[in-house]
Amino acid sequence: MAELERRPCTRAIVDGSESPEIVLRVILDDALEETRYAMSIGDRTAAHDPEADLNYVSTFEVRWQAEVTVLLSGMLLRGKPSRARAERQPVFRGEDAAAAARSEASLKIAKEARGFLCGRSRKRLQREIEASAGAGSNSR
Repeated sequence: MAELERRPCTRAIVDGSESPEIVLRVILDDALEETRYAMSIGDRTAAHDPEADLNYVSTFEVRWQAEVTVLLSGMLLRGKPSRARAERQPVFRGEDAAAAARSEASLKIAKEARGFLCGRSRKRLQREIEASAGAGSNSR
């Protein structure tokens, strides 16, 4: 989530002294990691071909949802369900294609979450935060 912390729009959403703090939660669910080989394990070991070790694809897929909550009121402003999927084939022997696929999927999630906070609906999100802050202060 370092991708989100570097963006000024995440600070601008709650800019001002009266603005409540918000929490962005990213919930990961139903993760699937698989490896598909182009040849059987027996064929790979019998081939004596160094390139055979590169003849597979690692896939990582996860369902995720972004939620924005105003701490003052605990109000959930919105949630966005989505899926992230990445495939990687190793380029050199010893490369961890599965880790690369997980990393790529995580980056996709961070970019989509940033778009969720900083995209076209940012002004609407600011209005919802302000309305929630008013509701939270009225309930005290």
